[in-house]
Amino acid sequence: MSIDEKSKSCRTSSTSQPLHGDRLNDLPDELLTQILSMLPTKDASAMQVLSKRMRRAFTYITSLNIDNSPVSLCPNKPFHAKHSPMFDSFVDNVLQKFSNFGKPLTRFRLFLGEDNTRHYHFLEKRNDCESKICYSNLEPARLNMWISYPLAYSSLTELDLSFHLSNPDDFVIPVGIFTCRSLEVLKLDSNLEIDDNEFPLICLPNLKLLHLRSFVFTDDVFLTRLVSSCPDLKDLSITYCSAWPDLHRLTISSCSLRRLVLDVWNYVTDDIHRGDVLIDTPNLEYFDYDDFLATSYSVHMNGLAKTCIRIVTQLVHLDGDTCFRSQLSLVTAFSHVQHLSLLGYCVENVYFSGELKDQLPVFHALKTLELDAFFHARWDIVLSLFLRRSPLLETLIFPKGLCVDIDGNFVCSSLILEDKRMSREEAKAWRTNETIPSSCMTRLKRIQVNDCYERNRELNMIRFFLRQAPALTELVICVYEGFNPIALQRQLEQVLRASTSCSITVQ
Repeated sequence: MSIDEKSKSCRTSSTSQPLHGDRLNDLPDELLTQILSMLPTKDASAMQVLSKRMRRAFTYITSLNIDNSPVSLCPNKPFHAKHSPMFDSFVDNVLQKFSNFGKPLTRFRLFLGEDNTRHYHFLEKRNDCESKICYSNLEPARLNMWISYPLAYSSLTELDLSFHLSNPDDFVIPVGIFTCRSLEVLKLDSNLEIDDNEFPLICLPNLKLLHLRSFVFTDDVFLTRLVSSCPDLKDLSITYCSAWPDLHRLTISSCSLRRLVLDVWNYVTDDIHRGDVLIDTPNLEYFDYDDFLATSYSVHMNGLAKTCIRIVTQLVHLDGDTCFRSQLSLVTAFSHVQHLSLLGYCVENVYFSGELKDQLPVFHALKTLELDAFFHARWDIVLSLFLRRSPLLETLIFPKGLCVDIDGNFVCSSLILEDKRMSREEAKAWRTNETIPSSCMTRLKRIQVNDCYERNRELNMIRFFLRQAPALTELVICVYEGFNPIALQRQLEQVLRASTSCSITVQ
């Protein structure tokens, strides 16, 4: 083939393949507008240079996604959250253009800086910000204008705001956020302070999903009013609220709620405890609670299927019976769930409850149980309580293993001697079946143990499960980093099993 023929062939083949811009232009107007609406606004805006049709499609967008996150800007370079005047001008110009378009806005997302809630959770003050954490030097008037713009549209159904400010006291939350009648989804993530007196009117009749993160509530009235003003609310999440020093009572009442997540504690003021917790959500299906141990609980949940409870601190200066009695008023409300996770101090409270442990409720419908390890880890005593009271239990999970790890050690040094003594007692209990009768193991089908250190205390318990669980079909052991899964696999394969169909996986 000659050079001319080759060049002609190349031209022919290149013209036969349409450019990406041409492919997009071939799409129907409605689909093209939907694609642009799903992109970050800066990307959708940049695509206007491709063709006149793209510019026309951009005018029909009803969704704005203004993202100044580090991943959005440059995923491979360090990011600092100090705002850029160019970015401010870009946002101002976009909002001005959309105002000129006169099209109804249905969705608005504004993301400034990083997803910083986990880091901010450890800060001592809500204005104690680093350059990589808080979006600094942004004029409060400009931010207020950006947020107030979408609230002017009666068609707005979704509002998603995420920004942490170096001077949060200089900014006032627009009251329109809590009076937008058309909103169905509201997500707010900021280190701002919410004072109930600043919002005399709250009206969100169509809101179905409400997620609040990192806010500071100055009283215990606002949240109660907010939930009661959302008659159609299905999903409520209050997370990383890192300073609630004045909240003595937490009250949530809603007949419409189906999903509730409460993570309302902090590391800084862990010397205080929560006051009264009152939750009346009869139609709730999922509940995740992460907090101090409260003085008292009043919980009403009829249709709950799954719950996760994590108690992070005890009632300060009070004995184990008092702590367990308070926790019992919470756990008793979940006696009808199918999936229960008891994390943090929950299991330890049971162990130190003395004779009160006999008041642990019967979990009539429980099929999956997750239990956190605790310092003394007397599973031969504690586990029997749960197995005796869970007649339908099929899956048992130890998400943090069977032993407590502190700074790379299995247990703190002051407990090592006691741990050795307890190990001998437990070994006898597991061998002689003194604590857990075989009748409690008849329905158990799956057991998972994470962070296994291959200690004798752990292996005695695992061997017991293999010998006493006739319905067991799967045993999963996840060894701690640095340990040998192959050797443990071989060792467990030699154990005589009650179930001939049980598979053992060590990883």
